[in-house]
Amino acid sequence: MVKIYKYPLELLDRQVLKIPVGAQFLHFGGQNSRPQLWALVDPDIPEEEEWTLRIAGTGHEISEDIEMEHLGTMIDENLGLVWHLFFELPEAEETGNGYS
Repeated sequence: MVKIYKYPLELLDRQVLKIPVGAQFLHFGGQNSRPQLWALVDPDIPEEEEWTLRIAGTGHEISEDIEMEHLGTMIDENLGLVWHLFFELPEAEETGNGYS
């Protein structure tokens, strides 16, 4: 049985999130001015994989040396900031999360 899980993120340039194998990204947004990622996961799968995520604010530089896929944009009305979430694509390997 699959469930929707919420994963709190930090406003960091790069972070690694451990998530059950086969999880599917659903949404990136804010809750109480904190960035969150929602994913469809099977909690009965004990094996985890690592998703390398990058967050950049509007106007921030983004490295062109790293292959990434844009996942979503979060508008923080309280702080007046906009954040963009990217998934760092692994080098020539299957990821199992639909972003290969």
